[in-house]
Amino acid sequence: TPVMANHEFALRAGECEACNFLTNHYQRNRGYGGHLFITNERLVFIPVAASRSRGALRSEFDLRQVSVAEVVARGSGPRDGGALRRRLKVSTFSGDIEYFVVWRPKKLAAIINGVAAQAR
Repeated sequence: TPVMANHEFALRAGECEACNFLTNHYQRNRGYGGHLFITNERLVFIPVAASRSRGALRSEFDLRQVSVAEVVARGSGPRDGGALRRRLKVSTFSGDIEYFVVWRPKKLAAIINGVAAQAR
């Protein structure tokens, strides 16, 4: 049976959590606060209650579909506060792009790339 990591995130059978980070995830050109969980199979964003009340949605990404995670320089990308902070950009093989604001984007990109390589 899955082990509960918190009230809203359950690990699947055979899945283990690599780490989790507080983050802002950009959905529909708006940033929402929450937690980004990284497991050996997927990335899962779970918004906090205040973000959910403003329209944030839970997001889940299969790590086998992640082509690259990288740091995006200030001032680039969609209207997402890019002038102030570097962001983590997660690209998938299908061409989807997700942006996250995290405390150490370079470290998180390395973790995601390493776990995604093992998942493939």
